[in-house]
Amino acid sequence: MNKLIRGIKSICMWVGRLVFVNVLWTVGSLIGLLVLGLVPATIGLFAVVRKWVLGERNISILNIFWREYRTNFRKTSLLGIPMIFIGYILLAEINIFWHQGTPLYYALSFLVITTFIVYAFTVIYFFPLYVHYDFTLLQYFKIAAIIGTINPLRTIGLLLLIVFFYIVFLFTPLTFTFLGTSILALIIMHLVYQKFPKINYGEAVK
Repeated sequence: MNKLIRGIKSICMWVGRLVFVNVLWTVGSLIGLLVLGLVPATIGLFAVVRKWVLGERNISILNIFWREYRTNFRKTSLLGIPMIFIGYILLAEINIFWHQGTPLYYALSFLVITTFIVYAFTVIYFFPLYVHYDFTLLQYFKIAAIIGTINPLRTIGLLLLIVFFYIVFLFTPLTFTFLGTSILALIIMHLVYQKFPKINYGEAVK
């Protein structure tokens, strides 16, 4: 009985943490009008879940999130514009080529799809790397692309996981609004972090 009660308390505690950091991520994104706030808010989110992955449970979620958000807003807020723009253009190109109905356009759509996949996993790996290592922005993207390429199964799994969460969002938008982003970030950080010690990045760990 005591184990059951402790288990329920632990679950409630984790749900509360995930909901809280998810709300902070939403508020941070809205403060920057989504486009400008999305990247620094996501950095703040991953900074919090990184602490959890490292085994640090009793942390001030608000302080860590706000510190990372405030510190990185000026440096990374403009990244949201090219990230969203590039993703939108690639998806639009895929849609245009795919509906042309000719072998040439099918071939072109395949190339664009491949480019989009590389772009997607580079963005996914960017945030765990950003909160864990201290590099230049260009180095983050380069290393993210390398990790995604040399770990194809893990990368495909992460992409499928995001698709799954998107489908869940369509059917349960309210639940996903309060929990979805933080749970996804925690899973991504956990899976990506497992590859960090096996890759030599020098002494740049934060």
